[in-house]
Amino acid sequence: MAEHPNAQIVRRLIAALSEQNRDEIEAVLHEDCVWRVPGANVLSGVYEGRRAILSLFGTMKRIFTGPAQFDVIDITTSPGYAAAYQYGVVEVGGRTVKLRECLVYRIADGRIVEVDEFQSDERAFDEAFSEKAVQAAGAAGGQ
Repeated sequence: MAEHPNAQIVRRLIAALSEQNRDEIEAVLHEDCVWRVPGANVLSGVYEGRRAILSLFGTMKRIFTGPAQFDVIDITTSPGYAAAYQYGVVEVGGRTVKLRECLVYRIADGRIVEVDEFQSDERAFDEAFSEKAVQAAGAAGGQ
């Protein structure tokens, strides 16, 4: 059975993020996409528009020692939505950060128009990407 088109779009984005393929990221994200990152850390916030989201990804690229990897547990879909339950795995200053998360995507006309991130352990997420942790990672050669 073929995978739902919304799951395919999410998998395209996940692959593009892991490969740091900006062209593919731009192709999948709608120009007016909104991406919400929870918590109280250097990545947290509401990013409105593809340009702002690409800026967020640029910040991540500077913080991470290498590209992000995603271990997808499951993707569930419905008309207009997809939700990816996954582990996000990154290196920050030589330290591996592995966080379980769920990202809910709203999809219209084959493009992602809205993303809400949910972290299973928001405290660990905030600690991993606190200003102090990011500065320490930079001092350790992560930036």
